[in-house]
Amino acid sequence: MDRNLLSEIQRLKPGEGVVYHEGFLAVDRVHPQGEGLKSMAEQVYKLYQEDKIFLVQRKIKTSASGMSIFEYIAQGRAKE
Repeated sequence: MDRNLLSEIQRLKPGEGVVYHEGFLAVDRVHPQGEGLKSMAEQVYKLYQEDKIFLVQRKIKTSASGMSIFEYIAQGRAKE
């Protein structure tokens, strides 16, 4: 897991965003080499559940095999 990236996500201001993964998260996180990604995704999702960030995704391409590839983006959220 990339602690620097997680720290950056935690410090996002409203309207700022950072890409925390590029690929197909549901598949990539269960891959044997995806253990760090799984942990990162769980921690990012926890920040979302705590209303600290928004989570969005943007399709960036379709692979040769027909699988969609996305950017997964955490965006800062205003405190209420």
